[in-house]
Amino acid sequence: MSTFESLVKERRSASNFLPDNPITRKELDEIFELVKFGPSAFNLQHTNYIVVTEPEVKEKIREAANGQYKVHSASAVIIVTGDKLAYKDAARIYEGLPEFRCYESTGI
Repeated sequence: MSTFESLVKERRSASNFLPDNPITRKELDEIFELVKFGPSAFNLQHTNYIVVTEPEVKEKIREAANGQYKVHSASAVIIVTGDKLAYKDAARIYEGLPEFRCYESTGI
């Protein structure tokens, strides 16, 4: 089985996390270094990540997340946001790429 196939078939969602086992800044940095290589719509890389580790803030997020216990037990909560207007900046992002042509949306 290929590494990718193994990754896809063996992945699991975590519902609870071990207490007193915080994720380190170094580990977070390594994760975000890899995440930037992931695909995004039209390769616009329009996502932003907010890392929350403060217990008081995590509790507010837990309330907003319908009381999910994993928000409480995780050492860090990562909020992923995206720029819905990133496509408007595509020409600048793709500047210098000879084979790409950017067209304005006609609303169709």
